[in-house]
Amino acid sequence: MLTRFRKLQQMKSHFYLALWAAFTLLASAGPLQCFDNNKLCYQASRTSATASTADLMVSTTLEQGWIGVGFGRGMRDADILMLWRNEVSGEWILSRRLSTKSGLPPAAPVQNAVIVNSTTSANSQGFYNVLVRRPIAASSTTTAGDTALTGSAQEMSWAAYAGPTTATNLQQHDAQGSFTYNSLDTTTLVTWDATGNGYPTGGSSESVRPTALLVHAVCMGLTWSVLSFTSSFTARYLKHRIGAAWFVVHRGMAVAILVLTVAGFALVVGTNGGEYFASLHALIGLGVVLAMFVQIGLGIYIDKMFDPNRKSVPMHDKVHWWFGYTLLAAGALNVLLGHYKYGSSKAWIYANVAVVAAAVVAFVVGESKLGQSHDHHEVLHEENTGASSSSATGPGVEMS
Repeated sequence: MLTRFRKLQQMKSHFYLALWAAFTLLASAGPLQCFDNNKLCYQASRTSATASTADLMVSTTLEQGWIGVGFGRGMRDADILMLWRNEVSGEWILSRRLSTKSGLPPAAPVQNAVIVNSTTSANSQGFYNVLVRRPIAASSTTTAGDTALTGSAQEMSWAAYAGPTTATNLQQHDAQGSFTYNSLDTTTLVTWDATGNGYPTGGSSESVRPTALLVHAVCMGLTWSVLSFTSSFTARYLKHRIGAAWFVVHRGMAVAILVLTVAGFALVVGTNGGEYFASLHALIGLGVVLAMFVQIGLGIYIDKMFDPNRKSVPMHDKVHWWFGYTLLAAGALNVLLGHYKYGSSKAWIYANVAVVAAAVVAFVVGESKLGQSHDHHEVLHEENTGASSSSATGPGVEMS
């Protein structure tokens, strides 16, 4: 078995590798965002440094149907730009709509967004591109849903429908999600390519964002819906049932949680187009990541301070327990918030809820049938009975 020093060195090496990946992704991030296998791509900037308008490049690979991008979350108080092609001429049609509830949003009383340029046929990369210009300011301060561009990270939503579409036949979306974006950023100005490709300098028809979000979801879902519960359950209930192996499992889980969380965090931040921590999900996620480092630090400290002859639980152990349970709950909750933010299907949401519910039930059963166990129980047992049984754990193997 590896020594404690070598295992800690492994933990450090995994952590530094994950940080390297994070910095690499951050360095290569760009403003173009694409969703659901390029059903909709979005890139925007202020028209010029002092302009009162913004230029929005909206692209799709859909042959028919409609696409939409909205300023605001989902269908509540969102300023939406819906686009579809005339099925005869191929010309694009733009309709600005204000959404305040579920259902087809009504047309806005002020149609102040215009199509500056568009392609009526797919380019060499398979994209139809539309360049839309809209005012930065809201057209009304009293109309629900009428939204101004803020010049900072702003909650946005996207949706698409693949199927026959006309002005009188706008079916409910079959794909949708949300993201954050600064549509007034002037780092890369949106410009129209005379060849009709329609991508600004530095843009690309491909985006790693959808793949990054999927990997992020897998990393965080596995970590905070499965591994965190398993690690805590092992430390709380299995000390005297699997012997010293409980610590090997607990520490191994901690390393896995560290690596997967840092990797998932780096992927979603590094591909977010420079817009960070503008939603509740992102803010809780940042808190969970920071708290995870504190929790692992507490575990390493407890391991170092472990006394095999102790007769009671020291306060730092109790802090580690309850801080860990709080972190576990926050992580599980934030995974569910992530499903909501990025528009996961109901099947995935129900599956995730079922896994977390099963973990909660396991804790309830463990508390009632197994009960929490402590390393000092065996010391007290030896003093009371004169037994010479060896401790299930030894110095340097206590993290909780």
